Amino acid sequence: MSAVHTNVNMLDAFEDSSSNSSSMVALKPRGPRVTTMTANDGSVSPRSLNGIASAYAFAEDAAKDVAIGSPNHVNPVRKHEFPAYRSSQLQRPVAAYVMAIAVMGACAALLWLVVDTRASVRQLADRSSTLTKFNEDSSATSTAAVCTPKLTLPTRTAPGSKFTVTLQVPISTVALKNTLLARFSSSAGHALDWPSANLAASSVDRNCAIFSALLTAPTKTGLYLDLSWQAFRTDVNLPVSSIVTGALDVSCSDGVYCNGEERFVRGKCVSSPVLPCVDPNGDLCSTYACQEQNKSCSQAPIGTNCDRCYEAQCNPHCSTKAACGPDGCGGQCGSPCTNNTFCISGSCQLVDSPGTCGNPMPLIGTMGLIPAVGINTIVTGDTSAGVAQVQMVCAPTVEKQIVFKFSLDVAQGFEIQSLSIDGNPSGLDTIMAVHQVDCLTPYPGYSFCSDDSSPPGGLGSRVRGLLPPGTYSLIVSGYSGSTLGPFQLLVKFVPNCAPQCDGKFCGSDSCGGSCGTCTEPEQCNSAVGRCQSVPCMPDCQARACGDDGCGGSCGQCKSGKACEKLDGQCIPVSVCDHFVPTCPSNRQGKGPNSWCGNDCNWHALDEPLADILPNQGWQIKPSIQFYWRSFDDASCTLKEQCVRAPGNRYLVNFDTRIHNIGNAWVDLPVIAKSPLDYQVVEW
Repeated sequence: MSAVHTNVNMLDAFEDSSSNSSSMVALKPRGPRVTTMTANDGSVSPRSLNGIASAYAFAEDAAKDVAIGSPNHVNPVRKHEFPAYRSSQLQRPVAAYVMAIAVMGACAALLWLVVDTRASVRQLADRSSTLTKFNEDSSATSTAAVCTPKLTLPTRTAPGSKFTVTLQVPISTVALKNTLLARFSSSAGHALDWPSANLAASSVDRNCAIFSALLTAPTKTGLYLDLSWQAFRTDVNLPVSSIVTGALDVSCSDGVYCNGEERFVRGKCVSSPVLPCVDPNGDLCSTYACQEQNKSCSQAPIGTNCDRCYEAQCNPHCSTKAACGPDGCGGQCGSPCTNNTFCISGSCQLVDSPGTCGNPMPLIGTMGLIPAVGINTIVTGDTSAGVAQVQMVCAPTVEKQIVFKFSLDVAQGFEIQSLSIDGNPSGLDTIMAVHQVDCLTPYPGYSFCSDDSSPPGGLGSRVRGLLPPGTYSLIVSGYSGSTLGPFQLLVKFVPNCAPQCDGKFCGSDSCGGSCGTCTEPEQCNSAVGRCQSVPCMPDCQARACGDDGCGGSCGQCKSGKACEKLDGQCIPVSVCDHFVPTCPSNRQGKGPNSWCGNDCNWHALDEPLADILPNQGWQIKPSIQFYWRSFDDASCTLKEQCVRAPGNRYLVNFDTRIHNIGNAWVDLPVIAKSPLDYQVVEW
């Protein structure tokens, strides 16, 4: 008995790359239903009418779950096995079948078989053999590894050097090797830097293609993050794979950190005489130990007594009676105070007068317990009667302070604003912070320490957030010794809801309360949270862009300019691709041996530059916090481009130390003055 198979492709032909021939057995939607079958000896035979009908129906049903050309199917052609026939039966002449069918009265249905020639029989046999071979090969490879997209290229290569790129990718249809090409693209506009980056197919195995080529790196240095390839069938000009993207650093760097940078100068790589972590003038207080293992510099300089290095002309002032306190040159006199004592007038003293860390004043009532239902009230005090004790993270110096304490039995959102005693936000320059119960430790989070804030505006301060149950310290002070005096606090606590009044002076606080009220004849514009005359009169005098004061805009800047929001002026800006920089055609007076920096400017080989070294991950991780905050259209945070859009935003807060180990100072521009110098990253 010899097995008989039928191969059915309901949609299209397939191409066998091993034989370079195309074959198709198609089921005709109209006319006689005839299925051709192949025996193991290569002969061809049609089945009886009943067999033909059942085979057609079987193949038709099977085709419903076949996705021809789908990348999820290795073999787009289904294989079905039918009952076997003896070789002698299959080798009967075609004429005998015609006579038998004539006797059965079915001549009309199969008349076209009578004129079939031996050549056509051989052609069908050849095609069926091809299909059988394809299926046998597919069966043999059905357990092979899954073809997954894989791009192989070096991490770094020198400008103008040659390197090999290999791409493995599943393709959506079987194709000949010479009809496949992996075309290069770059969404960031770097295609011109890679004029000949297409990859030729090196092998094709069913639905898995491998491409490779020897490419030449551009002579423009940079970090190319979007080198992309996609497989195409060139005979039909259609993509047959997904896009695969990789990155390549075209750089002169040898990968060693402590031997300094290598620069691309006049078409070749040269070593820079400037070494990392080392002060070129030999100042040990500006020299750090180079750490090759983590490619950074030590956090502390290698010099001694470096607190006073930059105060070389400063003479410390510590009187013979001074046991503590600053020496006026960045150092300390004596030893730090301990055991809840504070340095006052050069000596460590236990301070227990009202309004100090040893004896804080209750913020509410006699115990400082905030009611579980919340509260909205006014508290007064006088910083000139306080004692300088605690360093607040947002205060430049330690001035006289008043310390309050408060306790929460349930989680509550809060907002506390500080103003002068008459309610004028510009009448007293205050600083305010929330600390832990010990009074010394700041409560983590940027919104828990405030210098100037809006609201209340002017020189007033505002702390806000959401606090869990516990006891806390509230410290109120002045910006300097000349800004002390009577003050009032606008205190608001709301159970399980943090008031949202950032940038708002009226309207809802999103917790059932108000951000303030307006005085007649002004009314609250709830869209922006501002008190405005009715109707609001836009003010764009001497402003070409930005806010018009009524929620509208004074105009948009043209291409190549950005709005300086504080002054409402359009200022020219030069957009620089810091990953792949392009420098001006002239060398900006830096000489022939200059190199193009990632600031899109030319630099001399020995030019002193800043070298910013952020904290390592293990240093930042302990301080990381995640939380949700809501911002409205009038939020200062939104206006200053600290977030990209209003509404609920998921934020990360962490402490970091930016270490400049270079040879030049770094001046960070104001965000509102240089909006394109900053990028906000959200997820």
